[in-house]
Amino acid sequence: MDPVLPQNDPDPARRRAALELKRLEYRYNYTINPPLAMADAVPWHDEPGFGWLKLMAVYLLKVLKNNRQAGQAIDPQTPTSKLMTLLAALGRELAAHPDALIEDVKAAMQETQVHGRPTSIGEYAQLFQSIALPAIAATYRDDPSFAANFVAATNPLIIERVRQLDARLPLTDEQFRSVMGPQASLAAFVSAGRLFLADYRMLTGAATGVYNGAPKYLYDPLALFAAADDGSLVPVAIQLEQTPGPGNPIFLPSHGINWDIAKLLVMVADCNVSALYFHQARTHMVIEPIVLATHRQLSASHPLHILLDPHFEGTLFINHLGQKSVFAPGGTIETISSATRDSFRALAVSAVVGFPFAQTSLPVNLKSRGVDDPAVIRDYPFRDDGLLVWNAIHGWASSYVSLYYHSDQDVLDDFELQAFVAELLSPEGGRLTGFGEDGGMKTRAGLIETIACIIFTSTAQHWALNGPLSTLMAYVPYYPIAAYQPRPTSTAGATEANFLATLPPIEQAQRQLGASYLMGSVRYTTLGEYPRGCFGDSRVRPLLAAFRESLDLAEATIATRNLGRRTPYPFMKPSVIPQSINI
Repeated sequence: MDPVLPQNDPDPARRRAALELKRLEYRYNYTINPPLAMADAVPWHDEPGFGWLKLMAVYLLKVLKNNRQAGQAIDPQTPTSKLMTLLAALGRELAAHPDALIEDVKAAMQETQVHGRPTSIGEYAQLFQSIALPAIAATYRDDPSFAANFVAATNPLIIERVRQLDARLPLTDEQFRSVMGPQASLAAFVSAGRLFLADYRMLTGAATGVYNGAPKYLYDPLALFAAADDGSLVPVAIQLEQTPGPGNPIFLPSHGINWDIAKLLVMVADCNVSALYFHQARTHMVIEPIVLATHRQLSASHPLHILLDPHFEGTLFINHLGQKSVFAPGGTIETISSATRDSFRALAVSAVVGFPFAQTSLPVNLKSRGVDDPAVIRDYPFRDDGLLVWNAIHGWASSYVSLYYHSDQDVLDDFELQAFVAELLSPEGGRLTGFGEDGGMKTRAGLIETIACIIFTSTAQHWALNGPLSTLMAYVPYYPIAAYQPRPTSTAGATEANFLATLPPIEQAQRQLGASYLMGSVRYTTLGEYPRGCFGDSRVRPLLAAFRESLDLAEATIATRNLGRRTPYPFMKPSVIPQSINI
């Protein structure tokens, strides 16, 4: 299909008629996660292909085999054996009967479970049979591993520079010096921009669930970090609830096991926030209305539709499947997480409502959080590797957009593009905040930035949050999504038994392992590898070649950086980033 802007199309009637048909297929629904805009149904164009189904089957089979080896022998007529046979056959039945597949998976997982409270940390490692035990198991309680979570692991988006001392965390200079040395002062570190906070106030008031009659726990902590002289991020202090006072102490690294439990409870909070607030909400849910508006307002021959469609492959389907499985009543998240289903739905909605779309730009996000200066936090792989990928994507968006839009007037004259923006902002449309506003989609530069944001969010940003699941979230003592003991109310007296009791029962850990390994392993398509014949315009070919070359250069740079890192950061390597949100 030859790309053409609507103002230049010689057959506008045909174009309008085709869009009217698309609007019948792609409809908004505001009742699934009210008030967010989601797809009412998944059109055939957005159903998964056989390649995706094969990958899903392969990794489901790996999870079932791992569980089976950890459990008992299975009769060939049981749900597990039947499902393993079905998955091994890789039939298209997987696509034809997704509801039945969900039920089969639930039955098989239930059948292969181990049960009970662990008597040692080692029992969590024993859950890894045919699946390799992640390296984090050797260092999960170290302070550097805890700090790495915020710059190079499961949630690199929450820390922000402290611009003034916060009364909610009444840390003294004496406490600060006990961590950072006798010459350190809070005021000096704040002035130098070397103090950072992970603030979980979005969890305040979240209702928590119950498992087998036992309550789960979830707190809204404040975790304070400092940038050391060598540029590393150092954990300084943790307060487990927002309001200071008796019974809500500030924990320091000198507090031994109590400090370890405080870190663990921060990780519980972080796991809930990363999974639902940053990952599910600010990638999956932000992109979904953009997918709908693209099909509804941009003709199939529109250059931007041609560019963006591969970055939307599988997104509506995986979001729809997630609502019926992972996020359904009694689904995986409600079962294993601390929060109730209503609480985590509210958390996800709060992350999208009012979220300015410009924040999906990596440079804008880093600057707004005050973490953009490499002279302060020198070891921030998400930032540094992410900027390589962002720059490659932005350059690709710039060259592609400039091929069809020769001036700002061309952008203004594109009535399909302007309708696309209007629909995404409309209460009767996508209900996004700040999409293309303030002239952002009225200039060529603004259009380039917006297209780069869409592609980056659908690819690199999503994978930075999803990729770590298969290893880091799979090992539950490092990153549990629920706690099973209340927080300590003093800085001393805890024992190893208290630490172990805070962790999930072994069957809950097995559920978390299976779900996170599956979600973090299914890597379908690769950034920069567009389908054969995607671009019929021969002028695009050298531009795409340049984009791929820039990705190759980013890959080589990241490989070199990883040689010198304490722990390699693989999640921004272009070769592992999928082309769309499809898991």
